[in-house]
Amino acid sequence: MNVQKLLLPAAVLLFLLSCGEFPTSYNRIDHDRVRLIDFIYEPAEAAPGDSVMLTAIFAGKEFDSITWQAAFDIIQDPYGTDTALDIGPLSYITIQSNDFSPNTYTATIKFKIPDSVMYTTSFIQDEIVDSVVQMISGDIGDIGITITREMLVYMLEYYCDNAPVWDSLMNFEGLIQSGYDTSEALAIIHETDSTLLANDPFYELYKAGVKENLPALVQLFSIKIRIFAQPLGGYEVRSNYVVRYNSKLTGLSGVPIYENTNPQVGFVGIYKVKGADLASFDTTIHDQEYELFQLFGPADSTDSITTIVIEKGYTYFFTASSSGLDSAISLDFAFQQKPANATETHFFMWYFQHDSSEIEGVDAYDFLKISNDNSPTIVITPPEDKRVKSFVLWVEVWDYFLNEMTRPMASSVKEVRGKFSYSEEF
Repeated sequence: MNVQKLLLPAAVLLFLLSCGEFPTSYNRIDHDRVRLIDFIYEPAEAAPGDSVMLTAIFAGKEFDSITWQAAFDIIQDPYGTDTALDIGPLSYITIQSNDFSPNTYTATIKFKIPDSVMYTTSFIQDEIVDSVVQMISGDIGDIGITITREMLVYMLEYYCDNAPVWDSLMNFEGLIQSGYDTSEALAIIHETDSTLLANDPFYELYKAGVKENLPALVQLFSIKIRIFAQPLGGYEVRSNYVVRYNSKLTGLSGVPIYENTNPQVGFVGIYKVKGADLASFDTTIHDQEYELFQLFGPADSTDSITTIVIEKGYTYFFTASSSGLDSAISLDFAFQQKPANATETHFFMWYFQHDSSEIEGVDAYDFLKISNDNSPTIVITPPEDKRVKSFVLWVEVWDYFLNEMTRPMASSVKEVRGKFSYSEEF
């Protein structure tokens, strides 16, 4: 997990740090410069050998092409600073382009995680290997040889291929549902267990204690790769992606391993709240007169544009909700073999753009202004120039969970449109 995401989306932050100058407003998308909205990976995390779809969403200045590169070897120091090694062209196929919306420029590509990435990465340090060996030493006993990282990776990948099969073969409830009675199901489980113990040493280790250690093992063997995107005429974007084994082991009986998935924006709207210059608004706390204008929601059947009347004596707030809260487990709970789990937190980032024809000759300080605190409800200041009416709003939602080692960063974006009209006294 890149902690910079708490303040800004990681790829966006790196993008801005490479800029020669900052825009007047970070949240405002100007028409004369390339701006990144989001990198959306599907799936949000992958295992070695998996294929990944990446959609890069840009807005602002148009461009014709993107140059893609990748580093499948990342090294990280004890302070969390990582460096990409062996950067080279990314092998990919183009799936689609420029169809997210008429207001964005997108590219969707598909690439493959190398099968051998866990064997070749510099991300897994010797200290991690030593921790794993110490953790499972009571299970494997003294085998008279030095356990290497390559051996541990082979063991993990063996369990990825076989542990779900073992779980299925000895699933008591599944056998009952298949028509076996209790005694028959128990006999099948006993016979399968005995056969595996006699013929598969990895299964013996699995039963001896490795199974309980898997939640910690998959966190310790989570690594980063990095994708680079260079829009023609724009700035280089860098985005880290996490490779780990969770997706192969999620669902094992009694093993709290969870796959991270992309959250989704379920609703976007505007609160019009009675009272001027309010700093915040929460319908569960504040007892104030308000209206809620929907910009996007479950009831939307068409791409309509909602008009909001701006009046004096009111404060306005953008608001959004999300779905897809994933379960997760911290590294300390995983080491303690505790089954307890929690859910991630969702944060929001807001971007907007005005119609270029409406802002010609208008001072930028008279544009829409929005706060930037990563909350689902943020205060806005409507444009002070009545010529500025239309806006496009992008709502990015991304997830976070504290103390999970090298947690994937998942996100998604929803674009909506709206329009302001102004009362005479405003």
